[in-house]
Amino acid sequence: MNRLLSLLILLSLSATALAETPDSVATPRFPTAGIAVPAAGVVAAYSVSRLYPHGDFISTRPGKHTSRGTGVLQYAPVALPWILKAAGVSTRSSWARMGVAQGSGIVINAALVWGLKHIVDSPRPNGTDSRSFPSGHSAWAFAGAAMIERELGMNSAWYTWGAYAFASAIAMERVIDAHHYPTDVAAGASIGILATHAGYDLADLIMGRRATERQASQFTYPDMLTPSLFLDNTLRMTLGPVTGGHGVNVERRPALITAIGYEHPVGRSVSLSAAAEVESLPLALATPENRFISGPLTSAGIAASANVYFPMSQRFGMAASVSAGWHMNFSLHGTDGTLSAGKSTPLARLRASGIWRLSRHLSASASAGLQASRYRFDIAPSAEYGIAGYSTARGTSISLLLSVSTRYEF
Repeated sequence: MNRLLSLLILLSLSATALAETPDSVATPRFPTAGIAVPAAGVVAAYSVSRLYPHGDFISTRPGKHTSRGTGVLQYAPVALPWILKAAGVSTRSSWARMGVAQGSGIVINAALVWGLKHIVDSPRPNGTDSRSFPSGHSAWAFAGAAMIERELGMNSAWYTWGAYAFASAIAMERVIDAHHYPTDVAAGASIGILATHAGYDLADLIMGRRATERQASQFTYPDMLTPSLFLDNTLRMTLGPVTGGHGVNVERRPALITAIGYEHPVGRSVSLSAAAEVESLPLALATPENRFISGPLTSAGIAASANVYFPMSQRFGMAASVSAGWHMNFSLHGTDGTLSAGKSTPLARLRASGIWRLSRHLSASASAGLQASRYRFDIAPSAEYGIAGYSTARGTSISLLLSVSTRYEF
């Protein structure tokens, strides 16, 4: 119950952070939901991460420092508003206001990430150090995405959608490469959004409206569903352990699922959607003597959904969906063949969502739901890990799903 409560808090807080609209920059006020909500999200992400054992494991993938280019790419969203403004693209703020707002956000982001990394003792999955929480790469990428939203989102919703898609890819890479757990990147994303909103609030207090070049234009909301392209980030928490033979268990931490899909209406309140998904599931092999953190189980697949919408007002609505999908599992490389997973995973989902329209073409949603999926783990004998014989664990898992989505509506 504590895990369920913490994750529900994390979802609701993170979703509200994404729903912070650009219209708020013109009115100086402090603090805003863009600060308080992500701050509480960081606390919730930390609480969830503490529900799982830390510090008493042996890493099977030590010493890996690869970044696949994300060491540089994490800063690209921060630089983009400046590059485009210099190229003649209009932004919401003047050069001076951008400097004050984003400079303040950068300082706040760096201070929070550095401070928490040195305060929280959280070993990385690859065992290189104890600076896993929060993810600095995710914090910088999402801070930049929020800057793009504030400065360029009024020009086109594609700027906002693309920025958060890019930041999500950075976060997923950090989990797949065993640099971070999903709760680390969730906290980093919240810190980045918090820091950017705090920087803009400081700029509002210092400079007010005089340095804001453009204000939000009025728009009319459509009165029916429209085709949309969506980006979905989900935290999946499996309920219950996987028990193998000879006293060996497979522990599954919260998984990160990132999906990009297309939704098409088939009526005023009904739609069908299809999505391509990537999932990274951190695993630990618990033997009678030790716990060994293996490389995350990465999978890719597709999911199709039927959705029903219930409009509550022009800007808010509810939705329910049922989904079916299939994931292909890639090989585990962290335990030298001692632990292996089945080749594929069929799944079914039920979700309930709340949807907020942020502009004519952009909306954000938060959802909670359940997933049923099949699993299989084969465990081989190993003198190194203290496993006496072969065993197989298979069955059906029930998982809690907590998601935040960004939609571009055509």
